[in-house]
Order: sequence, then structure tokens, then C-alpha cells
Amino acid sequence: MRVAFITNPDGWEVPVYAAALKKAKHSVVGVLVPLSPKPILTRLRQRRSGARRLLRRSERAMLLSAWSARSRRFLRDYSALRVYCRLHRIPMMRVWSLSSSRARRILNRLKPEILFTASLSHLVPPALIEIPRLGAVNIHGGLLPEYGGLASAYWAVHDRQENAGVTFHTLTERFDSGRIILRRSLKVRGARTPEFVAEKLIRLAADALPDCVERIRAGRLETQSVVRSRLRPKPAR
Repeated sequence: MRVAFITNPDGWEVPVYAAALKKAKHSVVGVLVPLSPKPILTRLRQRRSGARRLLRRSERAMLLSAWSARSRRFLRDYSALRVYCRLHRIPMMRVWSLSSSRARRILNRLKPEILFTASLSHLVPPALIEIPRLGAVNIHGGLLPEYGGLASAYWAVHDRQENAGVTFHTLTERFDSGRIILRRSLKVRGARTPEFVAEKLIRLAADALPDCVERIRAGRLETQSVVRSRLRPKPAR
């Protein structure tokens, strides 16, 4: 089975997932990493001239310079992902935006049968969701619909839950919503740190990935659909 991933620059769990898929005789054909320059896009929305969105040349150069420094920090953050991809000869491509034509060209060239997203803070546009033959799936580190958002492990510990888990669900135009493929859970009662729980959930998701692929191939999905999950905010530092 040909599988591709979309993840954030700090998606260090993707090598764990890719290793589990490789062990199950599946092929990871590529990893797509969006690097959207949010400060630039924000300023572009704020400054308008008629129907066009503009920035002064000097201001644009200043913002691009700041973003270049930020992207260098990102390079250090996802070095584990980059090293794994190089060792296993997996193409890893960066794009400014998932809505760009380049992102569509890359995914069309990879020809994945299943597209997985992990720890992704971007919405995947419908044009990318439609490319994989068997669909696009999000690996969510929480039990939906109760624990949506990127800080599910933190809130599971904060709420002193008996169990925490992972949810595999189809991608839609909303965060953490869609048809549930499968869920796995484990006991976390008494866990002291969200980081400990998050690592356990990543291992749990990796172990469940081959089963998820087989369910997708056979069309065996759970009957429940998450129309709108409860998106928990990131904890204040």
C-alpha cells in the first residue's frame, strides 16, 4: 500500500508511524511539510489597496527576512524527521501552503493510495483530500469527540481521566471531524506529565496503523461520525 504523510515541521512522531508501516510491508512514498508564513499572511490581510492586497517592498523584505530566521529554527526542530527520511530514501518536500498548486503537483506525483496527517495545525484543502484513491485520514492523539485539538494529552491528564487514546478519522473541511475508522485507548490514571501520555499514545497509534490501513482497504469503518468535536485550547505556558 502506498502511503504519504502531511505533518508539521516538528512532526517527530512520523518516523515512528513510518517504521510501523514499513514493518507491515507498506510503502511510505513521501512526506509533505507546510511552512505557511503566518506573519506575512496576516499583514497581507490587514493592508489592502482596492481589490488587491499589497505590502510595501521594504516591509515585505523585512518580514521575509524574519521568516527566514524562523524557518532556520524549524530546520533544527524537525531534524529527526529529515534524518529518517534521508536514511530510508523517503522524499520530504516543503511547501509554503497546502492550498498551493505545488502541493497538489507533489501529491499527484507521489500517487498515494492513503494520505495520513499527524500533528497538523493546518486544514487540508479538498483538492488534496480527493487525490488518494482510498482517502485521507487524520491520526488524532485523543478520543473524539470529547478531546479535540492539539493538546489532547494535556487535557486528559488535567481532567484526571481513567483512559486516553487515539482516533483515526477521515479528513473533512473542519478540524477533528469526519467518519471514525478506529479508536484505541489505554489507561493513564495517575500519569504525572502530558509528555509521558503523549509518547504512550504515539506508540499506541503506531501499533494500530497497520490495522487502520486494512480497515480502510476493506471499507470497515465505525458507525459513528464526528460532526463537530470539542476543540480544547493549548495550555498557557
